[in-house]
Amino acid sequence: MAINGQIIEIVMTRAIKILLQTTIPTREDDWHIGRFSLLRDHLASISDENGTPLCKVTTRDRETNVSGDDPELSHLDATDFDELWLIAVDNGDGLSVADCQGITRFRQRGGGILNPAFVSFHLRIPRESALLHSD
Repeated sequence: MAINGQIIEIVMTRAIKILLQTTIPTREDDWHIGRFSLLRDHLASISDENGTPLCKVTTRDRETNVSGDDPELSHLDATDFDELWLIAVDNGDGLSVADCQGITRFRQRGGGILNPAFVSFHLRIPRESALLHSD
């Protein structure tokens, strides 16, 4: 990579930990995480010149606890994931306020977020969410 005309070598010391998640529970006749298996397989196949994988991908559909929160997303900041790839395929109820707060804290601690544009118009984040506010 070149920055300001200088060649900079980037050496990765470990694989990027990616959470690839949908905003719906598993339903066979819907856009469950299994439908994104080609994306998962591609990411998992990326390796360096020595064959060392550069991505470790965890896939899951939305789950809810008794409060209606996803136990992973609502505490995403406490995980060791580096990136969240959120596939928003719900009808507007895919994230709770606590989920949005967990995602916000994840971003604030330096986590990366990818919300693909081809499905992001489905995502309706509650107004109470700090996710709507930039730093």
